Amino acid sequence: MDYQTFYEYQPVGFGFGRIIFLLALSILGYGLAYYTKKNHVKYSLQRQVYIFTGYLICGFFAIFIIVNLSKIPRIIAVRRDFYKIIESKNYSVVEGETKDYCPMSLVKKDNVKYSVNEIPFIFTDFTLPGDVYHGIKIDTGPITRNGQKVRISYITRNNNNYIFKIEIKE
Repeated sequence: MDYQTFYEYQPVGFGFGRIIFLLALSILGYGLAYYTKKNHVKYSLQRQVYIFTGYLICGFFAIFIIVNLSKIPRIIAVRRDFYKIIESKNYSVVEGETKDYCPMSLVKKDNVKYSVNEIPFIFTDFTLPGDVYHGIKIDTGPITRNGQKVRISYITRNNNNYIFKIEIKE
């Protein structure tokens, strides 16, 4: 029997859909203010509240757009580093059986933990980059128990092991 690949690093998008959605909400807020200014010529408290609310919505979502756009250079740099590591084959591969498997609990939403040949792998859905393998749902990921024969390709950064390929022997 040979190993079957269950996961291999594939980059996801830059979040342009989220940026377009935020832009639409920002434009909607500005449109509310603009519409109110043009159609309600008579000054009133209600007119001022609508205008203020429109500009507040526009500004609020504009800040989110700026924050999301500021993340793009870091995402590009991280992906470029991963591609360089993969192309130069400057990564580690561990082969063996999973041990010390501890699944994510439904109550605490803690980490999924296991080790292969004394190399620990700890994953959470809350702290690691979204496009590197880290999200194992409860007992539905490729690694679900102790004793599975696996081959894992990974890199170590900041004392964390980032997996970009999981192969399981069946």
